[in-house]
Amino acid sequence: MSLTRASPITYIQDVPGKGVGLIATSKIPRGTRILAEEPVIVVSETVSTLEAIKSTVASQVDCLTKAQRQTFLSMPSIHPFRNSGEQYLGIVRTVGLPIDADGVSSGVFLEACRINHACDNNAQKSWNRKIKRHTVHALRDIDEGEEITIFYLGQLTKRSERQRSLQANFGFTCTCRLCSLPPKDSEESDKRLEEILRIERAINRGVMDFSHISAPLQMLRQHDIGLPRAHFDAAQILTANGDLARGSVFAKRALDGWIEKEGDDCDQVGEHGPALQDPSKFLVYGFSMKWKTAVDDVPRHLSPDDFEAWLWRRATAGCRKEFADLRDCATFPDFYNCLTRSGGRWQQQCHWCFMAEIVSVDTFLCLRFEVRDVSGKTAPMAFHTEGRGTEISPRDIRTGYTLGILYAERHAFAFGEPGIRQEDAATLKVFPLPMQKLLSLNDSIHQYATAADGARACHGCGRTGVALKQCAKCSMFWYCDKACQTGSWRNLQSSLCPFVFQPTDFDGRVCFPLPSEGVVPNR
Repeated sequence: MSLTRASPITYIQDVPGKGVGLIATSKIPRGTRILAEEPVIVVSETVSTLEAIKSTVASQVDCLTKAQRQTFLSMPSIHPFRNSGEQYLGIVRTVGLPIDADGVSSGVFLEACRINHACDNNAQKSWNRKIKRHTVHALRDIDEGEEITIFYLGQLTKRSERQRSLQANFGFTCTCRLCSLPPKDSEESDKRLEEILRIERAINRGVMDFSHISAPLQMLRQHDIGLPRAHFDAAQILTANGDLARGSVFAKRALDGWIEKEGDDCDQVGEHGPALQDPSKFLVYGFSMKWKTAVDDVPRHLSPDDFEAWLWRRATAGCRKEFADLRDCATFPDFYNCLTRSGGRWQQQCHWCFMAEIVSVDTFLCLRFEVRDVSGKTAPMAFHTEGRGTEISPRDIRTGYTLGILYAERHAFAFGEPGIRQEDAATLKVFPLPMQKLLSLNDSIHQYATAADGARACHGCGRTGVALKQCAKCSMFWYCDKACQTGSWRNLQSSLCPFVFQPTDFDGRVCFPLPSEGVVPNR
């Protein structure tokens, strides 16, 4: 068995079924920075053609020392090759880690790229702009001799989706503890993970009742690496509405979480540190004073359970139950009417969703689409999420499907025409329908699913009545009798029922119009 020293607290060793991996030489406490490594090969965002990328990668490989080159060539590749240039590029595409800073898209690291994946990973990877190194931090105490693992994807979804994404993007089937649970336990785990994603999205969008999610938050703390971001968003929502007491608690939790997972020199601490230590310095503070409290109002002598009950008691206003109209160009703008990227500008009570149909798909380095908006304009869209687009289920990556993107902004790419740079997978939903069919469905909903003075129109025959029967599949359309319903189903409406169930929800959580009683900050 080979064994190579990597750093004072780790070594590289053969791992059965995985090739090699990074192993702890001694116990590593939670929050420890395990690695801080410079890349030996980088891929620039400004190099747009495949041949140019192969050339730049090959020239960097030629500059490596003999030992570095040997290590690089020992790294895996899932891409076939006919020559050395294609071999080098295949390795970069397989093991490269995201950088997305200073014009660099991704990089290869001789140690960090040897760290294997686990869905129950014990370490967190990130690029540190300040020191210009890739860092890895312990998410929990790691025992001596234990393998250090990171999470390759962007979001911790249910097992079947993780396995599809890992196989499609990295060419392996995960056998970690989480993926190896018995069927019943795996099903329960999937339900918990779905709830975690729901909570995170609710916090991120401000659509939540604090008193109802403190228990599920404990699952979030155990499984989800995005918790500091969720705490940060919650702090801003509360602070924007004047609640400095609860806002300060969430801000401290966000600060502590980022320091533990990425270090006190990480981007988030540098950018948001002053406001996290004093929430009144948030730019959004005081947009509304609906929930006004002072920092000194934080209770000091409550038990932990009572403190959590106080913390999560604040509830945002519920959404009004109205149907969104996809033809409303103010709420659903075309590409030209989306805002340009504004460096974190916030707008009070301003919400929009960009709808576009997938025209073509490219998975080189990251997931990329060419999309066509409602006006017929085409534009590029690139995923710069943590998982570079692996958060999207492979079954949703289809030409002819329609995307809905909350708060989409026009972005000037370093090369090529302006487009959409997607940084948050939680703000995107894929509808498995072409744009025109989705618009037709939208028109049907507004014609047949709304009531006027208690009367509705039958979706089968069009006759108006007050004693119609509700569709059991979608609960959206209404019918005079079974004959009308059967006739409508024969016209393919039955196959569309799953897509009209709760059509005003964004992934089941965000409604249009969005809540306006409490200010929800717009990223």
